[in-house]
Amino acid sequence: MSLRKGTSADPARRPRRTAALVFLMVLLAGMALWQQLARRGSLEQQGEFERVVDQATLSIAQQTGLYRNALLGLRAAFRASDELDAREFALYVDALQIDRNLSGLRAFALNRDLAADALPQHLDWVRQHLPPLDPAYRSYVVTPPGERTHYHLVALIRPAEGNNRSLGFDLWHDDVRREAITRARRDGFAATPPIRLRQEPSSLSVLMLAPVNARGAQHGGPEHDTVAASFRAADMVDAALSETLRRRFVLRIEDHGEPPQSSAGGLLLYQEPHAPGDPPHDTLGPPLVRELEFGGRVWQLQFRPVYPPGSQDERLAALLLIASLALLSAAVAYLVVQRRQRATRIAALARLASDCVFGLDRDGVVRHASAAAQRITGHARGDWLDRPLCAGAREEDRERVAAAVQLARAGREPVSVEFRTPDGRAGGRWVSARIGNHLDDPQIGQLLVQLSDIDARKQGEETIARMAFFDPLTNLPNRRLLDERARLTLETAHRTGGQAALLVLDLDGFKAVNDQAGHAVGDEVLRTVAARLPAAIRENDTAARLGGDEFVVLLAAPDGEAEACAAARRIAAALLEPVSAAGRSWQLTASIGIALYPDHGERLEELLRAADEAMYRIKHRGRDGYALAGDEPWDKRD
Repeated sequence: MSLRKGTSADPARRPRRTAALVFLMVLLAGMALWQQLARRGSLEQQGEFERVVDQATLSIAQQTGLYRNALLGLRAAFRASDELDAREFALYVDALQIDRNLSGLRAFALNRDLAADALPQHLDWVRQHLPPLDPAYRSYVVTPPGERTHYHLVALIRPAEGNNRSLGFDLWHDDVRREAITRARRDGFAATPPIRLRQEPSSLSVLMLAPVNARGAQHGGPEHDTVAASFRAADMVDAALSETLRRRFVLRIEDHGEPPQSSAGGLLLYQEPHAPGDPPHDTLGPPLVRELEFGGRVWQLQFRPVYPPGSQDERLAALLLIASLALLSAAVAYLVVQRRQRATRIAALARLASDCVFGLDRDGVVRHASAAAQRITGHARGDWLDRPLCAGAREEDRERVAAAVQLARAGREPVSVEFRTPDGRAGGRWVSARIGNHLDDPQIGQLLVQLSDIDARKQGEETIARMAFFDPLTNLPNRRLLDERARLTLETAHRTGGQAALLVLDLDGFKAVNDQAGHAVGDEVLRTVAARLPAAIRENDTAARLGGDEFVVLLAAPDGEAEACAAARRIAAALLEPVSAAGRSWQLTASIGIALYPDHGERLEELLRAADEAMYRIKHRGRDGYALAGDEPWDKRD
């Protein structure tokens, strides 16, 4: 702030000049006091910013991990399939729902590795078979033009809209892409340094590659082809980081090559844009650097802290608000757990001939079973003979199997059904049955059933489904599952006129664990804390992790604030017991904020905000206690 000095010696202006001088002296004294307080809080401010940076780094790692897992899932589909044609490729990619589940990812592609003498046959096959999938294949040509001894061509791409320019592009012709293909064949997965895609030449992007055999599992042979997926660096950052989190820093990402990387400057991958009209910053602090390895490349993430302008009171208020919003939005921005839809490979098979084949009579009784029955179903072929097919399924699946047999017998189109066979395991073994009606064929006269082992895929789907709702470190419910349980709890409370309570707790002293022993020990401590929380609450209550060292407990139908406070005391007592990790004993306490429904809010966001504010009052008044929203805090020992 600046003051405009008077230019006249007129005595009538003296009171104005005197007032201006007093205002300036008070302002300077306040600024001096603020600077002393700022120096005292610099270490705490630096620690808070490091937490923000760690959250952002983890979010970027989780977002790129989602991309990598999706691509490796496509590679697994090729490896598991006898033959994955263009239609099945498109169905698989569409099932991933990129726009909804893999925000920022542009497309998936299949790249064929060809010698020069195989190129004409490949071009004829593409132009003959693929135009029904997309009209762009009618003009499929190799780019850049010219004769070469070896090609690695983009043969399939999905979604096609906006990505057609990449069809026919020869990745082997480009040095950067050729090097990434070589690393992918060697390591199983690789990413390129920053490149410019043909369909998006104005932006820096990353291409991911994984080796496959495009002909399918039944052909065997080396995996010289690749599956690929690409994303713009800016889109990846937008998907990974919330707007609230990004206001805390200016981000620059550099690619420093394969480890061990050079300490010299790397290639620019992403630079935070600065739009005209953005508010100025009082301070743009020195960068905090983190490293992330992705696809055999080392990314250096440079975070420069941004401190918005304002008075001391406004700065402190903004700091508290930004910190609380950042903690609340961290679970939503990280780990995006994809639920992959069940594969549809079996429905597209042209004929029944695979791992195991059964022959059923008109009544659905098994009259023939191939020798592979033991390997596919877990039961010897003799166990299936002279029994209905549904009798070999688990009891809860038998009705569906019987219905599928009846449907196949009544029609002419093959019918597919998935069911479990009891093999001594808790869930049984999953198999897929495709039933075809050949009763009227004099040479066959049976219902033919092709059985495939899909147990690994089902287990993968269960794992992915669990990742979507549970925190991978602590195995507690994540923000997504908390939202769902809170919705049901609050609806019940509203319908019955009852109450609900939300407790937000933040560990005191956890930063010292990470600083002194490292993040691996910190993770072990968090897992121990997470294991204690459910034991301190009721069975119908929910303990969840929002991120970092912040946890939430949702109490269903508590008996007023007294029971909520009692729960806070039980939790505090459970956490007071020292935690043993890395040969040391760590003493932790918790600052707990409590909000009641409907007294402090009727929606989850309102209750989180109220409880978070109460928790921060405990933090700023000595920690190790609990407070009810809107009330003075209690020490947990009271």
